[in-house]
Amino acid sequence: MNIGCGKLFHREWLNIDSHTNKADVLLYDVRKGLPFSEQSIDVCYSSHLLEHLTRKEGGQLLAEIYRVLRPGGILRLVVPDLQDIANVYLETVAECEKGGPHSDFNHEWMVFELYDQAVRAHAGGEMGKLLRRKSLPNEGFILSRVGPELENIRSQENKTEQPRRGFVTEKKTIYVNKNGKIFIGHFPGLACCWKRGIQSIQRRHLSQLR
Repeated sequence: MNIGCGKLFHREWLNIDSHTNKADVLLYDVRKGLPFSEQSIDVCYSSHLLEHLTRKEGGQLLAEIYRVLRPGGILRLVVPDLQDIANVYLETVAECEKGGPHSDFNHEWMVFELYDQAVRAHAGGEMGKLLRRKSLPNEGFILSRVGPELENIRSQENKTEQPRRGFVTEKKTIYVNKNGKIFIGHFPGLACCWKRGIQSIQRRHLSQLR
């Protein structure tokens, strides 16, 4: 299971995100818990999600991951390296004091790295807005910080997709409403409540998403 997958996911995994229109991603707010039964998941992976939660929400999510993992299951978490960010931030402060080239822009970026990820209220936050600028005077510095993500964001600017209400398995479409309830049905207008939850669907159906 990939928790908070964003736009990077594998179709044969269970992928969850709170902001998505992808057919292969379950639209769900994991702050409400994980909609799976105990000891039903082999592997949980989450990249750059935990730092966007409050301390309480993060603890609750980790407890939920422990609940759904099978004995001997694997959890892999990826979070920012705070020590590296703090060190580079201090370097940009020193650059500003010396009046180095693009030092003010580099400092601005490091302030975003320190704060924006923790306080943003929407996907991408202020960092996303900055990365979408057509011209960045310190593009080389930002590339050294984010790598190919800069081009990935820019390439998405010209792409438009039709929003989808759920994702499709071999036989059924899975929906999660705003209250976190799971619904399964053949047509969006005729969705029926599946009381036992998403874990009742055979894994082979979930791994063959269209």
